[in-house]
Amino acid sequence: MLVQESVYDAFMEKFVAVIRSATVGDPFDPAVRFGPVISQGAADRILAAIDEAVAHKAGELVCRGKRIGGDLAGGYYIEPTVFGRADNPSALAQTETFGPAVAVMRFGDETEAVRIANDTVYGLNAFVQTRDLGRAHRVARQLQAGSVWINQLSDISPQGRYGGYKQSGFGRIGGLEGLYEFLQVKNIRIGMS
Repeated sequence: MLVQESVYDAFMEKFVAVIRSATVGDPFDPAVRFGPVISQGAADRILAAIDEAVAHKAGELVCRGKRIGGDLAGGYYIEPTVFGRADNPSALAQTETFGPAVAVMRFGDETEAVRIANDTVYGLNAFVQTRDLGRAHRVARQLQAGSVWINQLSDISPQGRYGGYKQSGFGRIGGLEGLYEFLQVKNIRIGMS
């Protein structure tokens, strides 16, 4: 996650307050903000990424997620983790964890934000929050991501293509490109001489 330097401290204060107050539990409960991750393997991978980030001092550890016990011990529940002032080259910043762990990085200007965002082998999604729609469109065009959301959460439309750039994803879902994923192409050539 990239946050402009001029608002970084105020943003982090609010963001961390929201994360710390978020409930982890049954995803069918409307009061719950974080459900379980998909499998034991995913939980192990996410916790290993957090441990590696801590060991390599990848940033300022603000909230440390751990496996949740008690009534949720039988599931794959992990508390959210936030690293502030994260280092872009760190594994946590460079990897798609698909779990409740975020590396928050600062940027000075638009050019630096785009450079940092594109400095990864992945490119599934991006999100731009700004009051300046000209800037939003300019940045969105430069981001190497399959989907860019501007000032909204990540709704996925079944009519639209969805998939990543670079090493993100396995093709496209949604739209005609998504249908093509279910087809098998065959060429039959007949010589008539």
